[in-house]
Amino acid sequence: MITTLRLPDETEALVRRIARRTGRSKSRVIRDALALLAEREHTGEGDERPYQRVAHLIGCVDSGGRKLSQHTGKQFTLALAAREQRRRAR
Repeated sequence: MITTLRLPDETEALVRRIARRTGRSKSRVIRDALALLAEREHTGEGDERPYQRVAHLIGCVDSGGRKLSQHTGKQFTLALAAREQRRRAR
């Protein structure tokens, strides 16, 4: 079946670049893109939200406890002072 397709200049340039880079015809690039879109529609893969993509990672890391943030300002000041002391010792 012959189908005529009008594309914006940017999209046509993209199709041309992909075709040149992959050694396929522009028609083949468009057919492959449509096949990929149809597959995503069929499997529902394209409907996934960003949260759903990382949901399996949420809550899987232990921060090391609740007391890690205690006295951070004091510890940071001490670290800066120690660094300054090392610089002066050179």
